[in-house]
Amino acid sequence: MSLSVSDCLGPCARGPVVTAADSEGVVWLGGLSDLAHYSALLEWATRCAHDGVVHGLPGEFRGHAFDRFAPARSGA
Repeated sequence: MSLSVSDCLGPCARGPVVTAADSEGVVWLGGLSDLAHYSALLEWATRCAHDGVVHGLPGEFRGHAFDRFAPARSGA
């Protein structure tokens, strides 16, 4: 298991943006502006590393997932 920190990932309108690979694949998360979000990500990553398995992301991220490559909506 590894953790990498990067500059901009691209979809600026959804920033701050994080990508995470959980037990179901790669997930894009946007709008993570609260310190609690980053604490939860760190706890999740630490638990995964400790257990030696990639667990699903914590429930508090459900409303933050988005499809990175979905077509832009017109008139939005």
